Formats: sequence, structure tokens, C-alpha cells
Amino acid sequence: MPIRRLAAFLSLLLALAAPALLRAQFQEPTPDELKMTADPKAPGAAAVFLYREEITDDAFHFYSYYSRIKVLSEKGKDLATVHVPYTHGVNSVTDIQARTIHPDGTVIPVTAKPSDLMDFKAKDYQLNTVVFTLPDVQVGSILEYRLKIRSPDNNVSEPVWDVQVPYFVHKAQFSFHTHTNNGVVDSEGQSLNRLMYGSRLSPDARVNYESSKDLYSLDLTDIPAIPEEDWMPPMNALKWRVQFYYTNAVSGAAFWEDAGRRWARTVEDFIKPNGGLRKTVAEIVAPADSDLQKAQKIYAAVQKLDNTRFTRQKSEAERKKEKIKDIHNAEDVWKQKSGTDDDIALLFIALGRAAGLKAWPVKVVDRNRAIRSEEHTSELQSLRHLV
Repeated sequence: MPIRRLAAFLSLLLALAAPALLRAQFQEPTPDELKMTADPKAPGAAAVFLYREEITDDAFHFYSYYSRIKVLSEKGKDLATVHVPYTHGVNSVTDIQARTIHPDGTVIPVTAKPSDLMDFKAKDYQLNTVVFTLPDVQVGSILEYRLKIRSPDNNVSEPVWDVQVPYFVHKAQFSFHTHTNNGVVDSEGQSLNRLMYGSRLSPDARVNYESSKDLYSLDLTDIPAIPEEDWMPPMNALKWRVQFYYTNAVSGAAFWEDAGRRWARTVEDFIKPNGGLRKTVAEIVAPADSDLQKAQKIYAAVQKLDNTRFTRQKSEAERKKEKIKDIHNAEDVWKQKSGTDDDIALLFIALGRAAGLKAWPVKVVDRNRAIRSEEHTSELQSLRHLV
């Protein structure tokens, strides 16, 4: 049998079997869940999570996510579209199964192929998002989906459990099966010999560890939604979460001093002025301009570039068609007239230096999301905005 015909036959077989597979693997809704029109534990909520599950298994190299959501209003229908970010070329999103359950018990499985969109691409890194939408969602529907993100055998995980989400959660289970018999080495060859975690939870919540299984776990019920009020502190300073990370640090001060040196080396390579940038800045500023005037003109020039953090991300096919290349340095940002907010900020510094200004990049925490903790010896503290 030709390979293409065999593949088509298998696809047809899976499609025919899909409803039965879904019924076998998903939880059957209870009568109370089906007829629910409001939730006394979350008055006025647009939706609630009946159940959330996150599993990280480094022995078998995957993340697994499972959600059951009850839609209680029109706004809650927004949760029918699911976004799954992943590192393209490293991880893969697999085993997607999803279905909508109407209040009368009718089950409608997802059959459409998910979209795979590129969000960001640099020299050695590409972030994509898989997007799928559950069909025929009504007020009163239950949304149910599960999926896996698979990772290479030589990778280890540093999961972040976002315990609180914008909706009330009736029950949530998290687990992390570690697998580090051969030690951990970071991208720069440093040996990391300690697995640690930081947590912010309710007073009665505890992360459990079973040493015989190398298993961390957390089971919770009745998790309140993330608060939303004016003039709130950064969200990561409030919401319940657990973040795992590997480190070799003996103190916070020593860790951040070393991290700063490594980051500075990378940034200096990116913003190093060259002939192209000097020619560009000569077209932007005049020799007689003051330092302030030069900075203002350069700022106005880079502000005209397309900030891809806020515009629709292009797919790989669109990038090829428009001949958009990877960004390796500040000059590439100027040539493409686009880049992330970090790219554009670094371009501003590079052009400023080419104009003779004294300018330095500073890596800071986005204060809309977090407050930096020196004791938390991990660079995964949203340290990404540059000024």
C-alpha cells in the first residue's frame, strides 16, 4: 500500500474513532455541572474552572495540561479559544484533544486543525503559539481540553505553576517528576547542582515532595480568581504561584553579579556600532545638534518602527514571502524597520553611541507584573524590558 494512501486511511480511522476516544479519556460531566447557570462560590463570574491539571514529567520529557471550564456568560465564551506558546524547533505541541459539551449533554469534538503562528524569531530562538477554538460554544457549555508539550531528551524542566488564574477554580492538581541523575548544565556550560522553588500560596497550602519518586505535587480546592482592582501592586507579587529553578548560587548577590556580566556581553555584541549604523545616524542628526537634540531625533526615528510586541505576528510563510530575515544585531532592526520592544530599545542605544552619546542598557523587571527578588536566584523573573 502506498505511504500516502496508508496515511489517509489512518487519518480516517482516527477521525472515526475520535468521539469514542474523547469519551474514554475525558471526565463525564455530572448533572449538577450540566445544569449550572451560576456559581455561588464565584458570584457574577463569566466562567469557572471545574478542574485544572498540570503535569511536568522530566523522565518522559513532556508537559501535560488538562482543563474543564464551565461557561456562565457571553464573556466566558472567550475561553473557547486556547493559546499554547512553545519554543519552535525545540518543543512540540501534541495530543490535542478538545470538546464542547452542551447543557443537554451533547458532545461536539474539535475536528479543525490547530493554527501554528510564529510570535517571535531571533538568530537561535523562535517562539510560536498553537491556537485552536472549541466549536459551537454556548452559555452553559462545558469546555474540556487536554494537550502535551514534548521536549528533547537532553532538556530538563523548570516549571512555573500559575495556581491562580483570572477565574475561580474548584479543583487543581499540579505535579513535577524530576529526572536529574546526570546533573544539569545550562546553555553556557555551567553546572547547576540545586533544584529550588519559590512559592506564594494560601497559608494552608503546601508543596509535597516524595523523595522515593522524585515527585513534587500540589493539590488545591476553591482557588479564588486573581484580584483585579485599580492601583494594584505587580501581579506576581500577589497571585499564588510556584516557580522551580536550578541554580549553583550560594547567595543572591553573587548570582546577580554573574548574571549581569553574562547579559552585558550578549547585549554589547548586539549594539556594537558599525559603519551602517554610523551612516544611518548621520542621516538622522546634524553635527551641530546638542546631545539632547541628538537623543530626541534618534528617539523619534526609532519610534516610527513597527513594534512586533503589539502587532499581529507573521507566520513563517509570510516572513518568507516578504523576505523578512532573522535579527542578529541592531543594524538588522533598522533595515527591517521592525523588531520587538527590546530590539528597538537596543537599537536606540546603538544609534546613540554611534552619535557619540553615552548610553547604557539596563535590564529591569516589568513592574506591571513583578517585583524583583534578589533571593530568588533565577533570571526567570520577567527581566526583559530594556531602557
